[in-house]
Formats: sequence, structure tokens, C-alpha cells
Amino acid sequence: MLKFLAKPLAAALLFLLSSMSASAADLPVIRLGTTFILNNTSILVAMKKGDTYVQDGYSLHEIIYKEKYELRKDGKGIAVLDFVYGKGGADVAMAMSQNNADMGVFSLCAALSAQDKGVKIKIVSPFILAVGALTVHKDIPAKNLDEFVDYIRKSGKPVKIGYHSPDSAPILITRSSMASLGLSSTDDPYDTKANILYVNLKGLGNVQASLASHQVDAFSAPVPHPQLAVQNGYGRILRELRELPPDGKWAQFPCCTVSATETFLGAHPELVQHVVNFLAASGKWCTANPDEASTVAGSMLGLDAKNCRKAMPVYISQMTESWLKGVEASMKVLDETGYIKNKLKGKTFSDVKDSLIDFRFCMK
Repeated sequence: MLKFLAKPLAAALLFLLSSMSASAADLPVIRLGTTFILNNTSILVAMKKGDTYVQDGYSLHEIIYKEKYELRKDGKGIAVLDFVYGKGGADVAMAMSQNNADMGVFSLCAALSAQDKGVKIKIVSPFILAVGALTVHKDIPAKNLDEFVDYIRKSGKPVKIGYHSPDSAPILITRSSMASLGLSSTDDPYDTKANILYVNLKGLGNVQASLASHQVDAFSAPVPHPQLAVQNGYGRILRELRELPPDGKWAQFPCCTVSATETFLGAHPELVQHVVNFLAASGKWCTANPDEASTVAGSMLGLDAKNCRKAMPVYISQMTESWLKGVEASMKVLDETGYIKNKLKGKTFSDVKDSLIDFRFCMK
């Protein structure tokens, strides 16, 4: 009897799977560039919880774990989200410039830097505020920022601070903050007169090993890397990025935003709106349920839930006045630190904001 039923059951299962595949195949594809990190907890939670996680009608139905999902609204398929992962924001911006991604969730500073170089993308939504910390190796005799600054000043050689991407918010904040304290810096390893040597670690994947092996004395990186260094026993967090001097300057500094290529914006504004709505809804849930969100994200990233909880992102979904001022401040820091050299050089935010941001999707 079981053998008799096996073939019909197998045929029915194959038919069901083929029907599901055919349904997804008929949907438009959104290639979404991002990084697989704690900043994207709202995405990770939606991936992990799947069909049972419905926020404002939006959910993700898994096709290939971590890679491909059907974005649904009220149970109906809208599009297939095809995730394109990079090591950092610069990688995502490059993917968009090369037509390998239609939208991206990545660093605002990387987006502005790409726009300065002529990459045809626009920011369509905020995502999170700057999160991360300045973290030193435990062998450095400094338990707080003041002691670290004193250590730098007394050091007979440049103190090495690593970063994962040159136009990421953590290192731009750190560069500006250290300069405000009167510390000189260089990117040239042969310059031995500067107080600080900044070291490009070329990707988040190298952050932990560089500190553990003493290749750098400290790093400035997004969550969860500071917490991971502490968890692994070789790091000490000195201060959160939002609390670095000057006092109050970085409290509302944007980190990641949502961007889209101008081509995709022109062809599919309704799909852009769905992605913006989905991210806002999931971010709202994570803000209201930080313990569960951090537990789910930690399980996907292989991180301790308690450390994830301490590093939970601050989600924002509206282009408020304070957020716009943060974008303006980001642009100014990029200019001051030499990362703006082309289209945006010498421009004020008011001069170029309409070319940088598409206000249609989440402006109140």
C-alpha cells in the first residue's frame, strides 16, 4: 500500500514545487545589494522567521536560504528579492554602478562617495543611525577614550587604527573626532611622525583577525565587531561612535540608507516603494522587540545574543529634519576628509540634495 502511494505522492510534491517555482519565476526580480551583518537585523529576522513574520502585510518567503526570497504583501507575491552581498558599502555601490544590483542597503557615506563619482543612484530612505565603536586590543593600557588619547600622544610611533572601508561612517567619524582632539594622522605606513596611522583592512572579514594578531592597535567598525572582539577575549570597547567628541556631533549621524539606481527608479517606482515599506515595517518590529530580534540575528550570525542586544541598530524610516541635517553633516565630513573630489566638491547640501535624494517614498 505504501509503495502504491509513493509515486502519486512524489508526483504531487513535484507538481507543487514546480507550481511554486513557476509562480516566483513570473515575478519581477529586485537585486538587493547589502552586507550580512547585524546592522541588517530587520532583514535577518524576516529571512529567519519567514512566512510567519508578517509586518504591515509584508513577509519573506524563502526560495534559497540567505540568497533568494519572495517578497509578499498580504500573502501575494510582489517580487523576488535576489540578495547581492558585498564586504562593505563600497562593494555594494560598485555592484550598483556595474548594473549588478538594482537597490542597496548600505552606508550613506559610501552612497554619497559613489554619487560624487557619477554613479547614477539616489537615496530613497533612511535605514539606521551610525552604530559601532572605537575598540582597542586588551593589551593597550587604556580603559577609556581619554586614556587612549593620552597613550597616543605619548607613543613613540604612530598608533594603528584599522577600518573596513575608507568611506564608511565609523572611520569618517573617528578621523574627524581624533582630528578635533588635535591628533595628527597619516595613511602612509612610512610616515613615522604622525600620532595615528590609519590602516585599510579591506573588508569586514579582516577586522577581527587584524586586532587579534596585533596588526592594528585598535579598530573603528560597525556592530557587531566591537562586541565580537570583546566576546572573543582580545578587545575592549572605548566609546560608542555616537558618543565620540565633539559632544553631541554624532548622535544623529546616519549610517546606512536605502538607495536605488536611477534606471530602476524610473522603471519600477512601485517596487522601490514596496521595499521601503517592508524595511520600515520590519525595523519598527525590531525596535519594539529588541530581545527577540537580537536573539534571531545572533543565531544567524553566530553571535552571542546578549552582545547583539547591546549593539541593536537604531532604525529610522522617515526623512526628518534631524536626519537631513545628518546627511548634510556626512557630506561635510566627506569633503573635509578628502573623499569628495568630483561632482560634490565645494557644493552645499542645499545645492545638490534633490540630485542625491528621491523624496517620494518616505518623506512626511
